[in-house]
Amino acid sequence: MYADDCALIISENDAQSLEVKINDVLKSMDKWFCANNLKMNLNKLSFMLIKKSYLTKQVWSVNIDDKLKEIKQVRCQKFLGITIDEHLDWNTHTDKLCSSLKSSSYLFKNLVEYCDIETLKTVYHSYFKSKIKYGILSWGVTKKQNITSILKCQKRILRIQRSNTTRSSLQTRANKILFRACVE
Repeated sequence: MYADDCALIISENDAQSLEVKINDVLKSMDKWFCANNLKMNLNKLSFMLIKKSYLTKQVWSVNIDDKLKEIKQVRCQKFLGITIDEHLDWNTHTDKLCSSLKSSSYLFKNLVEYCDIETLKTVYHSYFKSKIKYGILSWGVTKKQNITSILKCQKRILRIQRSNTTRSSLQTRANKILFRACVE
């Protein structure tokens, strides 16, 4: 049996202390997993050093004990649907969120042709708005540029939704489709 989605937060002021603490914690975890018939999946195991952006010139290397040598260092990690990067500036998360919203807006644009305004509102609130609001207490402190890019994506989706109100009703469109099917 494997242990899934474990996260540890280990904090130290210098690289040597951090290295010692990480190795101690990983040894303790390994013992606990073995005692409880669980295994660490070393292919999925990774670590990230979170640091202030002005400290990027100072490179910390952490040596992991031989048994756990395969643990890779990453610059960003997805955790519970939120992408956390090593500087906590949320650029990666907001970029991925915008990309997801843009690709989904194409599907929304196609829905406009077949759905009434109430259905479109339901889709918007259940899919788009929920994606935007998820984890906003964490990433909402990002820089203004990131917030602006998300707002632009949101406005694009709302414009698509508004364009439906000027078109003919759903019933009229359904009648046209039915008429074409009968004629052909």
